[in-house]
Amino acid sequence: IRAVAVSGGIWRNDLPASEHAVEIVASTGPAGESVLPSLPRLDEATWKTARIQAGRVDISVANSALYTPHMLNLDLIGAISFRKGCYTGQEIVARTENLGHSKRRTLRYKCAAKDMVIGETLHDGDAEAGVIVNVSGSDLLAVVPIAVASRPLQIRGIDATLQPLPYDVT
Repeated sequence: IRAVAVSGGIWRNDLPASEHAVEIVASTGPAGESVLPSLPRLDEATWKTARIQAGRVDISVANSALYTPHMLNLDLIGAISFRKGCYTGQEIVARTENLGHSKRRTLRYKCAAKDMVIGETLHDGDAEAGVIVNVSGSDLLAVVPIAVASRPLQIRGIDATLQPLPYDVT
């Protein structure tokens, strides 16, 4: 659990300097005025792109219940606890956690293909090699088998270039 820093009515996670984003929860300022209007606002496309660059998957109706937490790197960013609760797929998730590795992971790519959508496939030649889970412009996150991650992949015949994530993917 990361510490929480408080200053001027703004609470934020005390994330390491290597993190590209911070979560902010704001209350009110000293005189009761909201501090949110003074914070810069991001448009939706910029927010989605920042989340992709940070390697943070957003789950929606389009990609719900399709992936295990390990495939979405939730174990790598501390976003899931394997010690409590019951949930769908618990046996598979526990098996993956206990074996210590997942054969598929979420990786970040750039691709110039137009109008990419969640659920669209990446290809390794003629073979399907992964699925887009989030996309914003030319930036995307895709669940891909680790075995093909370093190969040149394509979306509709256009190269998808592997990009670094701000955390190690194992």
